Parts: sequence; structure tokens; C-alpha cells
Amino acid sequence: MKRNLFYFIILMAFVAMPLTSCEKGQKGEEQGQHDPSSDEDQIEITGYDGLEWFQNSIVVVDKKGKPERRIVGEMLDPSDTTILSVRVNDLKNAEDIFLSWVAPDKEVNKVSDGYDYAMTDYDGTPQGSVAFRNADASQGVLATVTVGADTDLKCFTEINFVSSQAWPLNSSNQKFEYCQTYVIRASHLSIEQSPVQPNDWYWEDGNLTCMVPSWPRDHTFFCIQENTDGKEAILVYLSPDVNDRHAHGRPKDYIDYNAYKHCASLPEAEKVLKYYTENYEYWEAMIDYMEDVKGEKWDWHLGSSTTGNEEFILNSYNEKDGTIKVLDLDSKTGKIIDVDVASCFTYRYIYVRTFPPYIEEE
Repeated sequence: MKRNLFYFIILMAFVAMPLTSCEKGQKGEEQGQHDPSSDEDQIEITGYDGLEWFQNSIVVVDKKGKPERRIVGEMLDPSDTTILSVRVNDLKNAEDIFLSWVAPDKEVNKVSDGYDYAMTDYDGTPQGSVAFRNADASQGVLATVTVGADTDLKCFTEINFVSSQAWPLNSSNQKFEYCQTYVIRASHLSIEQSPVQPNDWYWEDGNLTCMVPSWPRDHTFFCIQENTDGKEAILVYLSPDVNDRHAHGRPKDYIDYNAYKHCASLPEAEKVLKYYTENYEYWEAMIDYMEDVKGEKWDWHLGSSTTGNEEFILNSYNEKDGTIKVLDLDSKTGKIIDVDVASCFTYRYIYVRTFPPYIEEE
């Protein structure tokens, strides 16, 4: 009798162990699925990081500051790869693009020949500056952005806005059509396990879990905005909500090996959110098409190891506050919110690729 009681106590302790380990810094929620209608794991956004927003509008970098992928601009001058050039129709087009690189809660100072932008972080701490100045249009340059000496922007020091008439013909100029799919190479993210480190969380099998990026592979993207009429192309890929616990991770899983750096940036997510809220029916039609025609389970949710939601980790991590931003598309309106990195809920990821306006060659 005593032996059976002893085994029962050991068994109960083993069963309870995953919950105990996951509750560290968490509000008592079990790891895995959560009710899409529940927002208890979400935190309202109170501010933006101006430097992060500007950086990720131009070039996404990894943890070491090395280029991960370029969002806009081309290196037309091979002798100086820190100078990027952006093709525009006119000065107004250049101004609009520059102002889109300013975080939502930040402001620029209008000066006689352009704009000055003093960037600040979430708490208003200065992060340096950039200056947008009108140019004399010599060699087709309509305006220039220069980076202040005390500003920690990576992979570029200057951006030139070049008129379409002066743009070299041998540069990239690909047309993307609305509602079409395109195969683009991108990293594949999946859960892997490693030996437990002191004070780290762990699964029931005693191993630390983390989301790890693998070598790039082909992914099928859907075009939600074509690059005609002066607009940029916007293409999206959603990680399938398959019934596999190695396909989805908690916020901390995305952070440990910097997998979140491969996810859509905050500026990219804002563009997707705008399309989603204005074209909800078309978004749902896209989901159906990707499953019925392309076999992509973008809205599956069948099985206990799915996430059960339409919430996607973004490349925006606030280490100081211990939060990471998520694109939440569980309702018709959608939103971008913060979640605690200590959350035990699992999340999917989204990739976004943008391409400059297509110019018909004469």
C-alpha cells in the first residue's frame, strides 16, 4: 500500500512538472493553444522604437547588425555599398516614402528644404537623427537622406531618391500581379531542443525548447498588392497551423536563437494589417485558395498541437520590458499588440516581402 502511494505521488509530481516550469513569470496558463477570442495574454502598445522602425523599413539586420534582407533601395554605386538608391516618380513620392519610415508615435521637424527626424525609443530616450533634404536634381537625384554621426543605423549611411527618368535600365524591375502566387526562398523555422541551462524553462522531457531558423527553402507567397500605378508589391506567407508541436513556439522560443529576426518587421506588418482591415473578405478568400489550390494549411487549427489562432510573432522585441509584438488577425478588425515573452501560448510566424513599383520600359 505504501509502495503504491509512493508511486502515485511521484507520478503526480511528474505530471505537474510542465505546468510548474511554464508558470515561471506566467499567469497560470497551460502551454499551447489558447482561445482566439481571449486577449488576456496581450498588452496594449504604449510606444514605438523609432530607430528600430526606421532600420526595419530599409534593411532588416540580424543580432550582430549584419544584413538579413533589404526592404528598399539598390546599391547603384559598387564603390560604396553604404549608399542606397530608391526609384521615385517625383519629390512628393520621395517625401511620402521617407515619412513612412517614421514610427507611428514619432514626429519630424519640417525645415525649409526638407525634414529633420530626431529618433527616440519606447521611453523617449534619444537615438540619433536622420535628415531628408531636397536635392538639385543633378544626375536625377531629387532628395537625399543622410544618417547622423551618432545614429546606430546599420548597413547604410545615405539614401538617394532617384527619378524614374534617370534610373538605370539594368536594375531590377519585376512585375507582381494581384492574387498570384510566387515562390520565394526564406528561412524555415521549427522547434528544436537543447540541454537545459540554469534558470531556463523546459518541456516535460527536461529539454530547453527554442525556435531555430534553418537554411532557406522555397515558400509560396501570395500577392495582396501588385506593384502597378506607382504602388509597391506586397506578398505574404503564413506559417501553416499544422498539428505539430515542433512547428509553433512560445514567444521565448522565438527569442532564444533570434528566430524572431526572420519574421515580418513591424512596418511590414502594418502594411498587411491595413490590407486586412480594408479587404477582409479578400483575405479570407486568399486563405481558402491557398488551402484548396496550393495545399497550404494557413487556417487549419485541427489538433491539440495547433496554435488555434491567427496570431503571428513579429520582428520587434523589447528586451527591457520583456515583450514582443504580435500581429493578431483573430477578428475582422485585426491589431498589433505586445505579448509577454513569458507567455506559455504558442504563436505562428508571418513573412512579408515588398517590391518596388514596376515601370513599363519604353
